[in-house]
Amino acid sequence: MNRDAASDRDAIMAHVTKIRGFCLDTSKANCLLVEKDFDPKLEEAMGELVDLKFVHHVKSRVTVRSREGRLFDAFMLDLSFYTGERARRGFDMIEFWRTDDADALRKAGLIYAEASKAV
Repeated sequence: MNRDAASDRDAIMAHVTKIRGFCLDTSKANCLLVEKDFDPKLEEAMGELVDLKFVHHVKSRVTVRSREGRLFDAFMLDLSFYTGERARRGFDMIEFWRTDDADALRKAGLIYAEASKAV
């Protein structure tokens, strides 16, 4: 990371800390949703986190039932951040790749950032 993102290291680590806290403590799930096109700076930061493999982009154009007409990008926190958490009770491992678990990504509780919810 020092070589790849030395100038933005503090900002990147701040995003990682917030996202990890959101996943482990708030949503208690390995995935999170970010509303499309609402914050260009956050969108850029998420792209950097994907490039650095801290998070992984898992699906575009996710809809949430209670957020009609709005689209989200789904991301998964890298496994290295929650290896021990998987055994913890109440931690939801969303298997987004399974067709029978497709609705699991559509929960409002997974929304990390949206127009009405500042990060």
